[in-house]
Amino acid sequence: MSCEQIVEILDAYALGAVEPEEAANVEGHVADCVECWDELGRAHEAAALLALSVPLHQAPARLSERIISTAQRESMPIRTEKKPGFFGRLGFGWPAAAGAMGVASVVAIVFGLSMQQQVNDLENENSALNSEIRASTFALEQQIADTETRVAEQEILLAVSNDDNAQELEVAPMSTNDNSAARYTYSADVRQGVVECYGMETLPPGMLYQVWVVNEDGTHPMATFQPQDGKCLVTMSLGYLDSPPTGIGVTVETIPGGLDGPSGEWALYSEIPQE
Repeated sequence: MSCEQIVEILDAYALGAVEPEEAANVEGHVADCVECWDELGRAHEAAALLALSVPLHQAPARLSERIISTAQRESMPIRTEKKPGFFGRLGFGWPAAAGAMGVASVVAIVFGLSMQQQVNDLENENSALNSEIRASTFALEQQIADTETRVAEQEILLAVSNDDNAQELEVAPMSTNDNSAARYTYSADVRQGVVECYGMETLPPGMLYQVWVVNEDGTHPMATFQPQDGKCLVTMSLGYLDSPPTGIGVTVETIPGGLDGPSGEWALYSEIPQE
């Protein structure tokens, strides 16, 4: 057979998927052809990679017994004329052939360990890549949430500013020594409001300001904020309230802020006039 014909069946030979006659032709050819011998080595390497590309599963408990039984039956001496084997045609005696097989086994083991290490490295790389993807996804989701919050704030600001009937109310500090102030602009039509504050003191770590709305049902938390240069701009949607607000105030709370009601005295507070 020519080199071209041999190369076409080398992959199948490496997988043990050729007829005995074809196998004999391959073995006879590569014994004298260095280039095809190298191609055969690459074919064996590809076959080993293919074996490592599928998940490993626990073999059935009786598999080893069946293999040993089959090997014992096939090892029984059969009187037949034997053609020179592969190593025989290469000019090796049995000791040399056994040595070659031993070397091949060692090479196969080393190659297998090397491939396993590569698989482990790929798994580690995939794990790191998955972590980066999760972190990027979380950051993107956070950016989307922040953008949605800013859009909602802008919508409230626009709705309140476009309401010709919107009312303004000064929210006064409860202490005469407090220079802070706030203005509450609200629209009864769209049931939304905006708080602007000035001169607010910077709070220590772990503290924040919280805006509350009071109505006949109780005191309701609206939003928390940290002032920037003493200023704040807080938007509120009042649509879920069952009755109109009667008061609005600001307290100082411990993060994450009061949940059931203000934990201390009002820092700023004003009653909302009723129509």
